Amino acid sequence: TVPMALPDEEGNPVEMTEEEAADLAEELEEIRTDIEKGKLTEVDAINGAVSDYGRKVDCPTPMNDKVVEIIHKIEKGQLKPGVENLECFKS
Repeated sequence: TVPMALPDEEGNPVEMTEEEAADLAEELEEIRTDIEKGKLTEVDAINGAVSDYGRKVDCPTPMNDKVVEIIHKIEKGQLKPGVENLECFKS
């Protein structure tokens, strides 16, 4: 694993392997590039798919749900891209 961890639903850190971290970085870069170009992102195909599957198997996915919500707001011009959007995860 690498010294990178994301919180689970309870806020506990979940370590990621180097490969997982690289995959996540690549996906985030693609989303950032799409936003900068004014294009719709693949957030529904990536995070939205996780959220959909979680609903099907009755497993909450609040982090993915919030990512989808924030990216859709950015796509609609309701939010600007930036680290300040991390505050949205507090609610």
